[in-house]
Amino acid sequence: MKPDSPTVAFAKTFGTAIVAGDFAAAEAMLAPWIIPQLSGGSLKKFLRRAREDRPRPHSFDVSENTTVTLETLREDLQETGQITEENFRAWLCLEFYPDPELVAAVDLSYILWIAVVALEKDLAIGYLKLDA
Repeated sequence: MKPDSPTVAFAKTFGTAIVAGDFAAAEAMLAPWIIPQLSGGSLKKFLRRAREDRPRPHSFDVSENTTVTLETLREDLQETGQITEENFRAWLCLEFYPDPELVAAVDLSYILWIAVVALEKDLAIGYLKLDA
């Protein structure tokens, strides 16, 4: 993984917004078709439900699987016809962790899998999958 790649930098900005609780900024990074697909109708509600009783995220890590192609993901992404060979940029994993100083029985808030796509001039999250 190249730590300075545009897709990783984009994902880090997204993760930073989530950890900061700036859901307006995080939602602005989503492709237009994502919000209507989220249960609860907003990223904040979607993540809150996913987190259940686990602590809110305090930090996160981003990892990229460069061997994953759009063809590899076709089965998972079949409902999102908006993702194409032309606009698909990366498949990334964001792991969100609670504050290590909290006394908690869990060491993970949740995991998000994202497909980063290019839309006109900007990158966007074209697919969002939760792995709690």
